[in-house]
Amino acid sequence: MNGMGQPRVVAAIDFGTHGTGFAWTGISQDNGEISARHVSFFEDWPHQLSYPKTRSAVLLDAQGNLLSWGSRAEADMAAMPKGSGWRLAVGFKMGLRDTTSETTSVVAALGAQAGIVLDARAKDAYLLTVLCLQQVIAVARDHITRGAYEDQDIRWCLTVPAIWDHYTRDLLFKAAVAAGLPDDPDRLLLCQEPAAAALYCVAKGEALLSTPGTRFMVVDAGGGTVDITSFQVAEDGRLNELAPATGAFAGSDFINRAFLDDVLGEQFGTGIMGRIINEQRAALVSTMEAWERAKRGFSLESREELVIPLSAPLYATLLKEQLAGRWRGGEDPATEVVISRELATSLFDKSVDATMTHVTQHLAEMRTISGVTGGEIIVLVGGFAESPYLRATFTERMAGESVRVVIPEQPSVAVLAGAVHFAYDPSVFLSWRAPFTLGIGVAKSFEPGKDPESRKITNFAGRQLCLGRFDIFVANRDALLPDEPVTRTYHPIAEDQTTIELSLLSTARRDPRYADEPGAESVASVTIDLSGTMDVPVEEREVEVAMYFAQTRVRVEARNVHTNEPVTVDIEWRATW
Repeated sequence: MNGMGQPRVVAAIDFGTHGTGFAWTGISQDNGEISARHVSFFEDWPHQLSYPKTRSAVLLDAQGNLLSWGSRAEADMAAMPKGSGWRLAVGFKMGLRDTTSETTSVVAALGAQAGIVLDARAKDAYLLTVLCLQQVIAVARDHITRGAYEDQDIRWCLTVPAIWDHYTRDLLFKAAVAAGLPDDPDRLLLCQEPAAAALYCVAKGEALLSTPGTRFMVVDAGGGTVDITSFQVAEDGRLNELAPATGAFAGSDFINRAFLDDVLGEQFGTGIMGRIINEQRAALVSTMEAWERAKRGFSLESREELVIPLSAPLYATLLKEQLAGRWRGGEDPATEVVISRELATSLFDKSVDATMTHVTQHLAEMRTISGVTGGEIIVLVGGFAESPYLRATFTERMAGESVRVVIPEQPSVAVLAGAVHFAYDPSVFLSWRAPFTLGIGVAKSFEPGKDPESRKITNFAGRQLCLGRFDIFVANRDALLPDEPVTRTYHPIAEDQTTIELSLLSTARRDPRYADEPGAESVASVTIDLSGTMDVPVEEREVEVAMYFAQTRVRVEARNVHTNEPVTVDIEWRATW
């Protein structure tokens, strides 16, 4: 930051399942208007054609040392020396939700190399994310600071899928900090991917998206997820979230998975393909690239079969399987796979069907909340939105819904560019919609005849309390204002109590009474430190807790009501998906 404590430049990193890139812009009077703002993209990634993203990939040796990353990692893996034990890691972003798997010895070595402290719950996906982000951040920082900017002048923004829970968002924030970004919520923002894409469309001149009263949905079809959110334009042109973000694990990478399972697995055997995927993934690289090219050209009008040549390494691997007696056919494997139009359509429709189910559900909720049906705009963005098949199918299926489908130019960079606009001015979003009821399990005044006797306790002052009440902070589908906290006050129930332990709960119900009702689950623990207040009477240890509900992160603050001094408070999220 400069001497005034304000950023002079904003930079966004779109960390995707398939690809990652960064973009930036300077903060100036000329850049103040979003429609006139110039966003710079970095497109000079090695070992690929000019494009704003490189592959989210890292190549490790047998000991866990980084050999290469990005598109170069895939190229190097194809030339792997025999018996080297190299490992190509791709698609690890979606593994950030895993909370059970143990760290492998290779990745443990990687963690030591990267200076990351591991515990028993450390995950491959987290460490690989840190390593990948380290490389991208280094390139971005070097590129941006070559001119008039310094590192401390930059406000950073990372994109996250809208359907991620708070645990996973927090995990990505920690990974970004471990990778070298500032541990400061004012200098490191997180932005939901479809919300960022909405700003890109506004900046590209879609006039209706800045017209008060307009209701629009953004469908961000990426590699791992399809994220959906919706907004209504306020009188001042800013955006209020209309229905909470939803989505599905139905991105274009799932079509790739279907190709591996339903085409290669069916032709060569699932056992053989499973071994190749797990043990010799490098043999698949060129074949998957050929499939990617065919996939991008497939459309509703396509009538010819798709012919996918097998790479030499894959063919050689299949011959070895045959020699080992594991090949189920009597003849040598074919040198290519032929996919009928009907089969190709079924591969695409696995993703498209799941996407359309969520789109129609979200559209129905938009209409319920707004009380208006028809006239909505649906904006289709993301890398998968480059697919002619998805474009045509999506438009065709929405034809009877009285909506207008908009596909902006370069939909694959919508999230990246939009995240720059968000970092420039986060206040462009006025409010967010609560996806569930959020509150805390506490002891409240006991109400005879309403609360069961089994919940009744008596505190130090002789007051009768009901244990396990659900103290609602925000109800499901309420509007959340990011700069206006929701506050509650709490007391310790015992004189020797040095902390207040609160369980942050969520439920789909709008009006839960008890914390242990069906459907209520603990999503975080909140710890308030009272050790600095033990010298005052227990009745004066009243603590006010304030929660700020920003777009992607919840901030918690606490203060002693009687002294007005801040009290240390920590929040620890739990995985919920």
